[in-house]
Amino acid sequence: DSDNITDSQDNCPLEANPQQLDLDQDNIGDICDSDIDGDGYSNEQETIAKTDFKDPNSIPLTSLDSDRDGVTDYLDKCPNTKIGRRVDDFGCDQKSAKLTDNYSDEIKLNPPKTEPMLPKWALGYMQSGWGEGNNGYGSQQNFLDHAKALRGLNNQYGDHKHPADIMVLDMYWTGKEWSWPGNMSWDYIAFPNPKKMIDELHHLNFKIMMNYHEGGFGPDWLKKLQRDLDLGVDIVWLDFWRGDSNYEKQVWQLLKEYHGNNKRIVFMARHYARPNHYNQEAILGGDYMRKPDEQELEKSMPFHWTGDVLGNWQGLQESIDAIVYSEEGAMGGWSYLHSDTPGHTMGEDPELAIRWIQFSDFTTGTRNHGTTPRDVWSWGPEIERYSYFSRMLRYRLLPYIYTYTWTIWDKAIPLTRPMKLAYPGQADDKKYQYMFGKELLVAPVYQAATEFPNEKLPVFLPAGEDWINYWTHQVHQGGQDVLVPVGKKHLKHMPLFVKRGAIIPMGPEIFHIDPAKHADPLTLDIYPKPDTQTSFTLYDDDGESLEYQRGSYATTEITMMALDKGLTVDIGETLGSYRQKPEQQNYILKINLQDQPVIQVTLNEQFISNSDSIDDINDLGTKPCWYHNQIDNILYIKLTTKVGNENKISVQY
Repeated sequence: DSDNITDSQDNCPLEANPQQLDLDQDNIGDICDSDIDGDGYSNEQETIAKTDFKDPNSIPLTSLDSDRDGVTDYLDKCPNTKIGRRVDDFGCDQKSAKLTDNYSDEIKLNPPKTEPMLPKWALGYMQSGWGEGNNGYGSQQNFLDHAKALRGLNNQYGDHKHPADIMVLDMYWTGKEWSWPGNMSWDYIAFPNPKKMIDELHHLNFKIMMNYHEGGFGPDWLKKLQRDLDLGVDIVWLDFWRGDSNYEKQVWQLLKEYHGNNKRIVFMARHYARPNHYNQEAILGGDYMRKPDEQELEKSMPFHWTGDVLGNWQGLQESIDAIVYSEEGAMGGWSYLHSDTPGHTMGEDPELAIRWIQFSDFTTGTRNHGTTPRDVWSWGPEIERYSYFSRMLRYRLLPYIYTYTWTIWDKAIPLTRPMKLAYPGQADDKKYQYMFGKELLVAPVYQAATEFPNEKLPVFLPAGEDWINYWTHQVHQGGQDVLVPVGKKHLKHMPLFVKRGAIIPMGPEIFHIDPAKHADPLTLDIYPKPDTQTSFTLYDDDGESLEYQRGSYATTEITMMALDKGLTVDIGETLGSYRQKPEQQNYILKINLQDQPVIQVTLNEQFISNSDSIDDINDLGTKPCWYHNQIDNILYIKLTTKVGNENKISVQY
């Protein structure tokens, strides 16, 4: 308040009162401690919390902690300091505060919460390419046409409508002579109007990621980065080759200051390249990069990739190892690690391409990228169809995936879980299969089909569970290897198994992720296990802000109990709140393995009608009904409910 009294000593730090007079004459000695509206909060507290101190119905939100320093706003003398910086004991002048410079306070606010959540759209597909010409991204028109092709709009490449959220502009925006290690000048001949281009991408519901290489780093470099942020760039890809995080810190701080203290940031920093023996670049020595000294900082901005790996089967194997199995990936707390798909160089083999795409779609990040064409149509129409099939499944699994990204934050348990973590002691040496959450077992095809005996991949199914082939619904007892055909006739499917008893929430088919839209209808893909009760706690929030760290989110407990003569599914009340939380929800229950005739179905003890067609199930907003597909042994049940209601569905055989 500029009265020359430091805030920690100032009885009224928001109002100038240099003599510390008792202007309200309450014998306390300041002007701010009175509570003129009688709501229990002083005028000063309400001023800091931005509530009306003259209105008894306008009171501070006691849980709000804008700078996440552990002091709620209405008690915080400095509620708008940089995230995680607790400087209240020194007043708001940070020069007087003893601050750490490794950002450890930022991720230790509530251990073990070490990796913050990404915005929901960052889980979508990223289309990237390296190089110039029509197959690359070396001009504004070509770049826009690549994006339009993914939206099925008029363009030079044809209609290739495909789910996608991020367009990546790599390297050649600075011109053909991009002068490694990099420059920050737009090539206005090739890109005559960057702002118009970025605005058009936003209009097409894309985010834009820009690649920046080192060179001339300093205040002028940061000003040019600020220039691009002002143009509308959403994601900074910092392609540096340094042994420390000095540059990352400065860019990260600029991004936080630009976006504000309440927005999740996607920032791809550090060329995190281990294991990566098949990286051709001599600067890495074809081996691991040195271990970062600033792990806490790196994990506070968690988006990383494995480096410029070669596009061959060995490169895919090491990418699976790096992302899932190794201590440099999910096992070491690096959950948001992904790879160039299918490799940075080479990668022209269609079989390799689809197998790498399928693997990437079952990690936290999926991005096609390389020095040769990497568009979804680059390997021909068959691979394009299979790529679409794999990626649309990922988009439908968004409610499931997003719930497990909350688990990364809340419990420090990764989404991709190697067998040694998920089922320790059973198959600890299995590098090329893993659990995707608790319910799905993924077995990427990690070498050419002809390399497996009879073109069948052995997949280990852990003991103590029954496992269901996701594609055929064949049930297998755990504790054994099963052989899965992976030849060219089976390229469409990556081996995928469901743990019996699973409840898997799925959304509808979408082509981009809008955080403001809740998945509707929400399909509960259920695999009953006889005489067993199982559950799934669905998580959701606003998808973009940091309010989840302050308790602004909602959960829904879904429980299933299978009996001899029927089953029950309880959909609990959606507890909690967040911005844009829906008031109503359409559900479709898809109950698999339903080989017994269904006699009746009730919703909250009221009979619901049997339908003769699946069309009635898909007709949302109408009365609840059920349909039994006896050929596929699937029972469908539809209902609509307010999210504040609890619903019990009973099925009698």
